[in-house]
Order: sequence, then C-alpha cells, then structure tokens
Amino acid sequence: MVIVQVGLPAEAKAIRQTVFVDEQGFVEEFDEVDDQALHVVTYEDQTPVGTARIFVDPDDPETYRIGRVAVLKTARKTGAGKRVMALAEALIYAQGGKRVALHAQAQAQGFYEKCGYRQEGPGFVEEDCPHVLMVKDLRYGD
Repeated sequence: MVIVQVGLPAEAKAIRQTVFVDEQGFVEEFDEVDDQALHVVTYEDQTPVGTARIFVDPDDPETYRIGRVAVLKTARKTGAGKRVMALAEALIYAQGGKRVALHAQAQAQGFYEKCGYRQEGPGFVEEDCPHVLMVKDLRYGD
C-alpha cells in the first residue's frame, strides 16, 4: 500500500514526529511547505513505515526537491528507505522532472550516495545538525 497526496497525511506526520522530533530532537519539523508538497507514505504489511515530500525548488524551477525522508526504526535496513526514494523519484520523473536536490543529514549521506546522489557544495547546519546538499539527475532511458 502507498499513499500519494498533496498536503501532509496523518501517517506521514506521525512518522516524521517519531523520527525527527522524538528520536532526533528537531523542533522546526513541520512548516508551510507541507501544505503544498506532494507526500508519499509507504507501508509494510498494513503499517506505514516511510515517508518523503516532493516539491519544485522555489529557487530553481528546473529542480525538484525531496525532503523530510523518514523511515521508522523498525523498518530501517529493510530497503524501506530505498523504496521511498524510488517512489519519490518516479513521481518526479512522471511530472517531467529531470533533476532532484535534497538536504541530507551528514550522517545519512552514505544512504543517499547509494541511491545515486552526489554532494554539491560545502556542508551547512540546520537546527544544530550537519547537512549537505545532494543532487541527482534522473535518467530513465532518455
């Protein structure tokens, strides 16, 4: 089962609350982008386990952004994160998107590299957490 909708689904909010607020201590987790972004939620069995949001980069209309990628602890290292990313990228590609950018927590950079992303530019800090800008060009048989 998968949810794809504009606006923040309750399942996505619950996953992000657990991962980013409860586990990692982020304070500014929910914002106005949530209302306009396309959200995906993936399930294992009947349980929502992963989420991400998708939106066009406000500074570069040729680039889509994937953000707030989160997977519940019980589903990590099962491929759930890669499934969330693959679904998000497929949705972007279906909308004509060819380039994706994301702000990766530095501790998750290796995961995104395995998904085909590369660091662009220097690192930076968001909410006292080191991040890096990562990008990927989508090429599905073009």
